[in-house]
Amino acid sequence: MYDVAILGGGPGGYVAAIRAAQLGGSVVLIEKDKIGGTCLNRGCIPTKALLGSTSKLRNIRNAEEFGIKVEKVSFDRAAIAARAKKVVDNLRTGLAGVLKSHGIEILNENGVFLEAGKIQVGERLIEAKEIILATGSEVARFPSLSIDGERVFTSDEALNLSFIPEKLAVVGSGAIGLEFAEIYSELGSKILLIEAFERLAPAVDAEISNQLKRILKKKGYEIFLGTKVEGIEKAENLTLKLSDGTSVEADAVLVAVGRKANTEGFSEKGIKLDSRKFVQVDEKMRTNLPHVWAIGDITGKWMLAHVASHQGIVAAENIFGHPSEMSYSAVPSCIYCEPEIAQAGITEEEAKNSGLSYKVGRFPFAASGKAQADGDTEGMVKILSEEGSNRLLGVHILGPHASALIQEGVLAMDYRHGAEEILESIHAHPALGEAFMEAVAVSLERSTALPKPRQRSIAR
Repeated sequence: MYDVAILGGGPGGYVAAIRAAQLGGSVVLIEKDKIGGTCLNRGCIPTKALLGSTSKLRNIRNAEEFGIKVEKVSFDRAAIAARAKKVVDNLRTGLAGVLKSHGIEILNENGVFLEAGKIQVGERLIEAKEIILATGSEVARFPSLSIDGERVFTSDEALNLSFIPEKLAVVGSGAIGLEFAEIYSELGSKILLIEAFERLAPAVDAEISNQLKRILKKKGYEIFLGTKVEGIEKAENLTLKLSDGTSVEADAVLVAVGRKANTEGFSEKGIKLDSRKFVQVDEKMRTNLPHVWAIGDITGKWMLAHVASHQGIVAAENIFGHPSEMSYSAVPSCIYCEPEIAQAGITEEEAKNSGLSYKVGRFPFAASGKAQADGDTEGMVKILSEEGSNRLLGVHILGPHASALIQEGVLAMDYRHGAEEILESIHAHPALGEAFMEAVAVSLERSTALPKPRQRSIAR
């Protein structure tokens, strides 16, 4: 009998396995597909590898701005896709080595949860003192959108770069939609971006969303907001029937809306699910069944790899008697479009709706020496702080390397630092990180990089 059996080898499952092994447990990790889950194999990593190629292509095309002349720029679609696959393969090989070094047994077969303490894997019955469910999620499929994997496809097929359509309709403007729109736009597709909500990237701060809309329109995107796709007619071209009664044509459609938790069969085994079919867990990652834990996308908290990983650590530590709890108050969330978006904490809309008295500090990258030197001046850093205490409530970034810059804000919010404490830390110059410092300084009327404000930016 194992100490811990983990069903699912994605970023939640494999991190939980490693932490459990570090704490002295005997661990078996069961994964029906490839270790690393959606993130490593079909999500976070391959998309970033494709974006790595398209960002290089964009920089070459803009080289003349930096005094560099490049002629006859071209790209090899197959080679770009092959490089992304190589990156994934290398990381997966490295991950397998890490798991092996910790003495974790890996079973590459389909596992079925039977009851507390038991998982069926093929003809083998796995018994363990504790079970962690980490079965992840999959792309949700909508019959009305006629997904065929060829001209109407999901992110899974989009990774292959099988062809670059002249006109690509992207349904959904969350992280998946915006990132693939960026990839295909740089490779030559005209982008139609269709979003059911009234603004792009609906989960981000409204001001950031509006700036992004302006930037994408300048890049040539056609944007449809508050619009649903009610059906797709297939002929030589694809005709998308929109909810406002109009229609648009495209050569291909990327459906980038929704994921479905892999919780089928759990309810019948006694695990409580909520109305959306997510597993109900407490802050320690316990389900309603003793000795059964759940982590990652199936919990419905945040469908983010780093949240799944942290949940895996929390579950493993609680299993081995180290009290640990999840907090979701400062989760960083990033979209790797161009420019990048990153945020943590509450949005200004949430601050208003909750009745908080807060201050806003904004610093544009156009005022950053490093951003000017790099030629990346779009966007800004925006911070929300509590009136009186100056404690940070939210950080919102649109701009170069936003995904790296957000972490200072996350740390500040996690440790409940006030704006003054951030300014006490010396920030390197010239560096993009100064933009965060200056946004904080603006909220205190202490910026030395912007003109004196006419009035304080306070909201109640």
